[in-house]
Amino acid sequence: MAGTGEINCLRRLRYSYGMYNQAMRYGTHMATHMSLGLLFLGGGRYTLGSSDAAVACLIAAFFPRFAPVSSDNKSYLQALRHLWVLAVEPRCLIARDVDTKEIVYLPVKIKVKEGPDVGVAQLISPTLIPDFDKVLSIRIDTPRYWPFYLDLANVRRHKDSLLRSQTIYVKRRTAFLSYLEDPKGSRSLFVRSGSSSGDAATLDFPRLTDTKAHPAGDLNQFISSFSIDPFFLAFADHFCRNASETGPEQLFNAYCRASLLDSILQDKPQTLQSHLLLYRYRTMSPTSRHFHLRLQDLRFAVDFYGKLYDRRFSGRSESNPRAPLIREGTLSGTLYAQDQQLESVRTDPAFLSALGAYARGESIPTSTADIVGASAIAWYLLRNNVPVSTLLGVLQGLAQRAHAACVQLPPPEGSGGDGVALERGIREVLHATGTQMTTTLGSGWSMRSLDEILQVWRAGPGSGQLALAE
Repeated sequence: MAGTGEINCLRRLRYSYGMYNQAMRYGTHMATHMSLGLLFLGGGRYTLGSSDAAVACLIAAFFPRFAPVSSDNKSYLQALRHLWVLAVEPRCLIARDVDTKEIVYLPVKIKVKEGPDVGVAQLISPTLIPDFDKVLSIRIDTPRYWPFYLDLANVRRHKDSLLRSQTIYVKRRTAFLSYLEDPKGSRSLFVRSGSSSGDAATLDFPRLTDTKAHPAGDLNQFISSFSIDPFFLAFADHFCRNASETGPEQLFNAYCRASLLDSILQDKPQTLQSHLLLYRYRTMSPTSRHFHLRLQDLRFAVDFYGKLYDRRFSGRSESNPRAPLIREGTLSGTLYAQDQQLESVRTDPAFLSALGAYARGESIPTSTADIVGASAIAWYLLRNNVPVSTLLGVLQGLAQRAHAACVQLPPPEGSGGDGVALERGIREVLHATGTQMTTTLGSGWSMRSLDEILQVWRAGPGSGQLALAE
């Protein structure tokens, strides 16, 4: 109970302090006073240690022979009663807001090791924590504050920092109030806005399915209640109006409203420009001047968040997960919107003719190079990571020679007449080789594009015996 200020223990000590009779001598009152001091040790910031040196000091300080009078030093030197100070340790965990530096009240999860057993204690900061040698980790896991994790068992600087200050700094999410201001969470932005799931869906797949006004009513007043940033208010005033626009204007206003609320909820105001840029990518014409450069940037972002971020930058390996700047679903939805436009190009005869000429290393016909050939071929090659024309010509020749050399040979040198298995093997080798030799970053050569290249090889001149294995 040392340092806890526990009320039931205080009541027992107060009862003992008020007793006075012949048996209650000086030593009894002295023990009661020492107990009161230990109960409120350091104002609740300190407690008694459990090391060997601490236990020895406590035995010397709390020797059971208490003197009957203040002048009695015959059996025990009363000055030794003060040795308990050598066993005192500062073990009060304090959480402070990183912005205001004020002490905050929030739940923490502490993983403690007792011998071979490991357990998790749910405590409320500020609180006394177990011995530092027994604490393995401290985690802030509450929706009102950003996640925070201290690995005391494996990261030395985490333990040194905690020993030095016993303080952890946390950052409150913009969408919530502190536990002192809102104990039950009834004033959070999620409650006032109704729900945030619809806004996230609008970011991923914007569509005009609901034309009602936002449930918060006046968006300016709604935002100002949780953020004083004038940038948010100006953005809401210019781009999130609930006016009588129809069609593209109304869709754009709904998307801007969803982007603004997501930036506030995630506390990422810098991502507003990125959201607007993604909307521009959705509506951008493939014939625009910088379309292919922007498509390359979009593909790189999709590959980064889809394949690299979770493994290297999400913090999961450190048990401290971090949310991405842009939702992966928003990026994938933007790329999907562009792929829908590409679908109408894939079946165009002029495009197939230009793709066949490119795949065989020939020059694209002039009749199709103006409109479909040059622009659509560049779009198609960039989106599917298709190798360059010279490499496709080399791969076609190698595939034809491999097919002719192995079609009649017995296994394992050949296929023994099994043409389907041979073509499937050649297809896999082509895909692996083309992926490794492509010059673009991110995902490799798409299998659908490989099948389309095989089709134009088979349909064009000099295709030999190579066919697409069904």
